[in-house]
Amino acid sequence: MERFPLLQRVLKLCPYHQIGQIINLLRREGRLPDSAKPGAFIALMGLCCPLFWGALWLGVSRNELLFHASHSALVCLLGLFLMGQAVLRSSQQKQNSPERSPTQRLPKDAVSNADRSDPTAR
Repeated sequence: MERFPLLQRVLKLCPYHQIGQIINLLRREGRLPDSAKPGAFIALMGLCCPLFWGALWLGVSRNELLFHASHSALVCLLGLFLMGQAVLRSSQQKQNSPERSPTQRLPKDAVSNADRSDPTAR
């Protein structure tokens, strides 16, 4: 890929690449958990389904176009459902787990007895 800089530039114009970068940015910023990434990409595949868009541009019959549109919509909704489920699960885990600031110390009795008995561990 490094030998073909023009191809690399053209591939960066692809909508899949652009939306993938947005999803990765949201994930890195913490707005989208890692577990939601597969659902987001499935929704993207449903939205940008080449079979639907090809049928639309080629002017196929109404029934065939409805078939491709319903299939694309089903895949997109499945991806959105999976992504929403992962986001909800992540937000519930954040609410249930108490966050401790780095300056808070553990109580003294939280130190295990093994650490106290082993003088080389210190």
